[in-house]
Amino acid sequence: MEQIKPTVQIKDCLLVDHPSGCQVLTGIVLDYPDEHQGFPGAVTNGRRVRTSAVVSVDGDTVETLRTIYKVQNWINND
Repeated sequence: MEQIKPTVQIKDCLLVDHPSGCQVLTGIVLDYPDEHQGFPGAVTNGRRVRTSAVVSVDGDTVETLRTIYKVQNWINND
C-alpha cells in the first residue's frame, strides 16, 4: 500500500546540492506531523531541517521522497 505524503508548511528555504548528487530542501518547518517523523523527535517545528532528496519542484511546492512542502518564502544563498 502506498503511503500518502503529508503536506508541510516551510519557510526561509533553500535548495542545496547534497554530496550524493541529489538536491535537498532546507528550511524551517512549521507544522510537521509527529506521526510522519522517521523516529520520535527527528523534527522540531520552528527549527531548520534538511529534507530527503527532492523529487520535483513546481513553483513554491517541493516534493521530496517522503513529504510535500509548501514553501512560504525562499532565501538567497549568495
